[in-house]
Amino acid sequence: MLLSRCKDGFGDFVNIFLAPPNRTKVPTYTMSGLFQSLQKLGFGLIWHAYEGIALIGLAGAVFALSFKWSKSRGAGISSGLGLIAVIPAAIGGFLFVMSGFSYSGGSAQMGGSFIGSYALVFHNSVLCKMSAGRKNSA
Repeated sequence: MLLSRCKDGFGDFVNIFLAPPNRTKVPTYTMSGLFQSLQKLGFGLIWHAYEGIALIGLAGAVFALSFKWSKSRGAGISSGLGLIAVIPAAIGGFLFVMSGFSYSGGSAQMGGSFIGSYALVFHNSVLCKMSAGRKNSA
């Protein structure tokens, strides 16, 4: 949850201060084109991309572990929806970079998806605590 909140705040910083105000040359739709575009803008954008990759991995881990650690079905469903919400954010980031930083819909897709993911991860933590409380009282 903390990493998601940091990524959201740092994403705003990247969009306002690091992303170029004018369109850049559109890279080729390959992974090397993506990484070359990220490298051109420096460390901040690279850090933001790695935070996103880490969030996808952590969302997958939370999804898998929610079934093991919590008896609440709601926790599993909530974490699954959180994982689903992270994926469109990654797609939006990819489209935003690959458009030469001109497709503002991709930027909005990133922000909106991370807000949804953050809310679902918070909801999941509440459900897990409630489930643990019932387990301990029984």
